[in-house]
Amino acid sequence: MKKEVNIKKILKRQRINIYFYRPLFFIISRLFLHFRSKDKYKLKKNEPAIILANHQTDFDFILILTMFNRPISFVGTDNIFNGPLFSNYLMNHLGVIPKKKGVVDITSTLMIMRTLKANGCVCIAPEGNRTYAEFQYHINEAIISLIRKTKAKLILFRLEGGTGSYPRFKNKKRSGKFTSTIARVLDASEYDLLTDEELLKIIKDNIRFYDSKSGNLYYSKRRAEYLEKMLFVCPNCLKMNTLKSKNEHLYCTNCNLDVIYNLDLSLGSKNSNFHFKYLIDWWNFQKRYVKELDIKDGIIFEDDIILRLANPFKKRTTLYQGRMELTKDELRFGSLIHELKDIASATIVSGGKLIYQINDDNYLIKSKNKRFNPLKYIFMFNKLDTLMKKNNSDVYYNLEED
Repeated sequence: MKKEVNIKKILKRQRINIYFYRPLFFIISRLFLHFRSKDKYKLKKNEPAIILANHQTDFDFILILTMFNRPISFVGTDNIFNGPLFSNYLMNHLGVIPKKKGVVDITSTLMIMRTLKANGCVCIAPEGNRTYAEFQYHINEAIISLIRKTKAKLILFRLEGGTGSYPRFKNKKRSGKFTSTIARVLDASEYDLLTDEELLKIIKDNIRFYDSKSGNLYYSKRRAEYLEKMLFVCPNCLKMNTLKSKNEHLYCTNCNLDVIYNLDLSLGSKNSNFHFKYLIDWWNFQKRYVKELDIKDGIIFEDDIILRLANPFKKRTTLYQGRMELTKDELRFGSLIHELKDIASATIVSGGKLIYQINDDNYLIKSKNKRFNPLKYIFMFNKLDTLMKKNNSDVYYNLEED
């Protein structure tokens, strides 16, 4: 992204491409994703607009494009920019704006402002991450400054039912209501009258949606399967890596705790020691557990993985394939050692891949094991002596309860 990009050329190519893609996206959203919504919005020609949306599924951009009459430039994590050809197509033909995850990215901000100045439309997921346990992510207050500088129309868009239908740990789709709402629209003359705190509250209140509190049911005979991609501590015996899922049940192989994941996304168990009602309760319990854990010498976690160098805009290179071991000081990949103190940031991609940064390099860890849990590693990175913990750079995956 060293070359100066021509925003007007990008927007022209984008209009041509979206003309062909939108009918396909409409078919995909209706027939395959079972998304239904009549709440569309007609944007005026040459009117700059910022769309802020919650982030429920991997397909959000497809769904949002079908709800508006004009092309939209989406802001996406730079981790999706894999290889020069694909990266060029994403940015210069579809208008996707790359952003470094977890930080204020000046280059991304400038591209957003230039796109809006050229009368384009930009869509941002201000929470910065896709939901795991169905709660509101932290929203960086810098979004308010960006909105005020652009003077663009502000559209608050809310997906409803994506978490229930396509949970981040999913194996199979759940059948249930999946729709969207244009929650609120504000012109610059309206939000200029609001304080930063008032505007931030309006944004949060209008994009927030909890599927578990909607009263909707999400049907699947295998709805609990792959929950161990998110849950790794048994609340009954306090053992790690003993949870297994099958059909609608999640159970512990050590103490035989049996938990059912209900159609309304609540949790239940006949075990009198189990008191969690929703996944957020288990999520916060795991944070407390890791935070208070006494770490000793030896291996904390180990998994069979593939390690790749995954720098944005470059082709990914495989560095190692085999057993990965986490100790309190190191990530070990055979003879290759990464010291934890050098890890500046880490995140999860699509629920099953772990990406972390050391110096200027991004490393991607994936596993052939479809039940691989990358979350436990990030929680440990925020427990142990890492640069990301020292700089408090992680807001979502840190060990503070939500």
